[in-house]
Amino acid sequence: ESGEAVKADGVPGATGVITGNKILQQEDFQEKLRAYLGKPATMATLNKISRDVIEYYRRQGFPVVNVVVPQQTVRDGVIQFVVTEAKVGKVIVEGAKWFNPDKFKDEVSLREGDKVDGDQLQEDVRWLNNNPFRSTDLAFQPGEAPGTTDVILEVNDRMPLRFFFTYDNYGIDITGKNRLSTGFNFGNLFNLDQQVNFQYTTTTQSIFNAMNAYSGSWIVPFPWRNYMTIYGAYSGSSAEVSPNNTLNGSSWQISARYNAPLPMIFEYTHELYGGFDFKQASNSLLIFNTSIGAGGGFGIYNVFQLTAGYSGNIPDPIGSTSFEVAGFYSPGGLGTLNDSDTYNQIVPNADPDYGYGKLNLKRGFVLPMNFSLTGAFNGQITTSNLMPTEQYGLGGYNTVRGYDERVANGDNAWVVNVEFRTPPGSIAKIFGNQEIDDRLQFLAFWDYGFVGFSNPSPGQTSTYLMGIGPGLRYSIDRYVSVQFDWGFQLKQAPPGSKANDRAELSATISY
Repeated sequence: ESGEAVKADGVPGATGVITGNKILQQEDFQEKLRAYLGKPATMATLNKISRDVIEYYRRQGFPVVNVVVPQQTVRDGVIQFVVTEAKVGKVIVEGAKWFNPDKFKDEVSLREGDKVDGDQLQEDVRWLNNNPFRSTDLAFQPGEAPGTTDVILEVNDRMPLRFFFTYDNYGIDITGKNRLSTGFNFGNLFNLDQQVNFQYTTTTQSIFNAMNAYSGSWIVPFPWRNYMTIYGAYSGSSAEVSPNNTLNGSSWQISARYNAPLPMIFEYTHELYGGFDFKQASNSLLIFNTSIGAGGGFGIYNVFQLTAGYSGNIPDPIGSTSFEVAGFYSPGGLGTLNDSDTYNQIVPNADPDYGYGKLNLKRGFVLPMNFSLTGAFNGQITTSNLMPTEQYGLGGYNTVRGYDERVANGDNAWVVNVEFRTPPGSIAKIFGNQEIDDRLQFLAFWDYGFVGFSNPSPGQTSTYLMGIGPGLRYSIDRYVSVQFDWGFQLKQAPPGSKANDRAELSATISY
């Protein structure tokens, strides 16, 4: 009951569990309280009932509630409890240095006098934490007015600008395996939480000439808690494949995605998205500076496709599960570079009117002694012959380790990755330095991938790759990250690979 409804002289003739509170009228709670009927009304029992009420409120998403047994005359074994639901007093922002505190307050859906709804506050915090340059936690304190609670947003932010430099050997022989990248991330464009990212990549083989790649993205959040990402990229390469023979290639694309996060279901987070891709790719073989023209995988073509997808993540006591499913559809016929004649000259039996689907699934387990086990599945399926930009490539750090990048390509594919990791350790702390926040993990992996063709041409066959090996991950706070994997092939590589193993390294310095 509310404080105003308490009857000091008791409630003669009342039976069972009676409440005007809608939350406490739920049958599961009523059944729990009925277990106390007919038992002695000791202080221990009354305290237990009070705790049951508080815990039930918290499970319903209301973290702040007060339960007391007021002074009253007990008649006919009827005891009255007073349940006070806390109301929002003030919203206080603490710790914000680089972001406007008023922006945090604006993102809190609850207003002064509203019931303290924990689920809604968690949604608010989840939205605030989409920006990688800050983290926000919730806290509560008693408000100035009786029955009110102040909501505190504890912010840990940093300057919303990051520069980085990366070395990796993820390239290919023809343009150079050793690559250098640099770029920046900015997290508060126009003071509106918009994010801008840029990266430039080249190779150490004929630096700035063999390969140049540029990519960037712009992320725009909207007041209704959807966001849009606009992505653009360009890459160009020129490599001498043999004396007097040069392979030139270029590609560019612009893409847009509109994301709509959906309300949390307990701990389950999920969202829908949709958008489009426009791509143009061109490659040609020059013999004595003369192009051989289109055909045999060479030529220029456009891709325009629509996409829609759904993703989700749910944690549990022993790990977490995440997935993403997406579909792509191209209507075709948008210009001379997006028609059947152009596509067929480059890929036999290819049709610009096509569709394909993708599925990504990942499951992580936390094992005893803080070991961990992760399994991932990635697949693509279609009934069409796809152009090179849409084909699935096997081999390399992101699919099957131990092989060169994209040594096998096809229309339909699936990949399984399994990793077993040691508990994270600290090199700095081993040597007595408690100030450096570093993290070291060793791992062992097994990768398997299959790729095939929808309508294979003569000589095209399905194939699989499989590799195992050790690896490590090392980081120093947000400033240094190192990834190393040494993969050993368990199946002979397709023609073009020069070794039975491959060590893959990536190191990033950022500030």
